[in-house]
Amino acid sequence: MKKIAKTFDGNDRLLLIVFLGLTIFLSVTTPEFLAFGNLMRILQQMCELGIVSLGIMLVILTGGFDMSSSAMIGMTSVMVGVLFKGGLNIWTSVLLSLMAALLAGLFNGWLVGELKIAPMLATLGTMTLYQGIALALSKGDAISGFPEGFLMLGQGYLAGIPLQLFLLAGLVILMSVVMNKGRFGRKVYLIGSGPVGSRFAGINVKMTIILCYASAALLAGLSGVVVTSRLATARADAGASYMFEGVAAVMLGGTDLAGGSGKVSGTIIGVLVFAILGNGLNLNKISSLKRQMLIGIVLLAVLLIRQFSGKLKERRMISGQNKQQTNSM
Repeated sequence: MKKIAKTFDGNDRLLLIVFLGLTIFLSVTTPEFLAFGNLMRILQQMCELGIVSLGIMLVILTGGFDMSSSAMIGMTSVMVGVLFKGGLNIWTSVLLSLMAALLAGLFNGWLVGELKIAPMLATLGTMTLYQGIALALSKGDAISGFPEGFLMLGQGYLAGIPLQLFLLAGLVILMSVVMNKGRFGRKVYLIGSGPVGSRFAGINVKMTIILCYASAALLAGLSGVVVTSRLATARADAGASYMFEGVAAVMLGGTDLAGGSGKVSGTIIGVLVFAILGNGLNLNKISSLKRQMLIGIVLLAVLLIRQFSGKLKERRMISGQNKQQTNSM
């Protein structure tokens, strides 16, 4: 029980309550919500957002921000299509496209870590650059005609479970181990808590930041590959909304935008909350405008509850300290 308590902190428990509340509400108001096929669709849809959100979380933990995630998804998607249509094997096309995403991420990290350009400004510029590359390569058109083997990645099932869910699960386990047990994870948290102190601790801050942005870009690129496979189409706007949804999921999961604090488990629960909320609103045929409003309301409600609960804990701690001082006197 103690291990479970350590794994799920107060924020995770709050998110689980929100998740269970939404599940109960949607199962009552929408009979088809709990249908097995719909539950599998929810898991399928959360994978792409989950993969890119892990990268976004990694960058935010350093105190940074990556505006280029959506553009990276679109650029990778288009590159897969263009390379394949150019005569390359589909998996060679995927590998080269992911390498391009990695190089783009290294460039992001170099701008932020080496040149000290503000993360939001640096990645806003590269976002525009990568969007332009995607549009130039695709000429604004969608690319289709991919082989069945590639489409299995985004559309296939194993024992009734979407294949991409196994990919997300593997990434979650890997990132949890790296962030909780590995030296790299400790470096990332220390840099987010204070880059100056990290330098005195002997941490190569520049290289760690560069690696975080490179990892985020690679994960965004991987998400772009999965999106392309699921839709059977490569498009420059394949990840149009994923950056904003990813940041919202990471915030919902309890990651501090100032850096230094956040958990993989919280991010994944945040992604799952967004997935079931979006699915439930679709089933109830809620318009996209109202959907955005309702998702924003849920996000603000959770953030406000977290803020008030944090202040309540502080007051209890101060009250407890005052009582101890009074008793000692």
